[in-house]
Parts: sequence; C-alpha cells; structure tokens
Amino acid sequence: MRILANRIVISLLLILGAAAYWEFKLRPVSGPLYMAAVSDYHNRHYRRSLTELREGLKFEPNDPSILALMGWNALKMREAASAATYFRRACRFAPRNSDPLLGEIYAEIALQKYPTAKRLLSKLRRRFGETAEFKSARNALLLNETEPAGASGHFTRLSNKAALTVVRQAPARR
Repeated sequence: MRILANRIVISLLLILGAAAYWEFKLRPVSGPLYMAAVSDYHNRHYRRSLTELREGLKFEPNDPSILALMGWNALKMREAASAATYFRRACRFAPRNSDPLLGEIYAEIALQKYPTAKRLLSKLRRRFGETAEFKSARNALLLNETEPAGASGHFTRLSNKAALTVVRQAPARR
C-alpha cells in the first residue's frame, strides 16, 4: 500500500486510466464503418462502400486497410487513377502487406502504364515470391500488353483475393 501513497504512481495510474478510457470509450472507431464497407463491396455497392470508407478515413487517415479497400472500390468503378493514388498511400503505411501493392499493379495495368506495372510486379515477386496473386497479376499484364490499343471497354476477369475486374480504358484523346 505504500506504492499507492506515492504521488507519481497515482498520477501515472490516472493518466493510464484516462488514456484507456479515451481509446476504448470516447474515440470514434472506424471498425464498424470498415465492416459495413466490406459488406457493401461484396454486395457490389461500390459507391456506398467508398462513402463509408471516406467517413472512416476521417478517424484514421493513415489506415492501410481503409486505403486499400478504397482503391479496390475505385477500380471497380473504373476510376483507375484514383485507385492508384489510394494504393500508393496504403503501400507507404503497410509495406509488408501484398494487397496494396497488388492493387497498384492492377491500377497501372488499367491505366495502360505497363512499364510501371512491370516494375511493381518485380517488386511484388522480390518481396512475397511467386504467389497465386503474383501469377494472376503477371497474366493480366501479359494479356493487356498483347491486346491492341483500340480495344476499349474490354473486361479481363482476374482471380485474386479481391475478385477484381480490371477494365481496360480507352487511350486518352489528345
């Protein structure tokens, strides 16, 4: 009981208690928003999922899970440039997670930036090996590289954990 009489120990316990109360009771949690967004993503409500993720991003702006799912939603809505931005941010915050890097590869393929996609694909292989996701991305890159440039609107079904459909976009008009 002599320990409790010490003002420093009592102060530390109060600070620790206040921090725990803040963390688990007062602070808004993005978890329920993320779970709702995942559900909407699986039900193909991509715009609603993206709205929920943007709300969750207000609470945790550097959460790589939120950023990566925002990227997958953007790809599904044929917004490859936005998707690439989300995936790049997620890669910065989770360099040991293959999902954001994989998403960035698909976004670069959709943007027809094949040299960048090849560089990222090499990076994926170096970090994570020749996984099923790597092989799927490599096949998507090879398939899209060999397609004629005017094949806009062509869908390539890819098998990866996000069940992504990469949409080959028409080249920009100059």
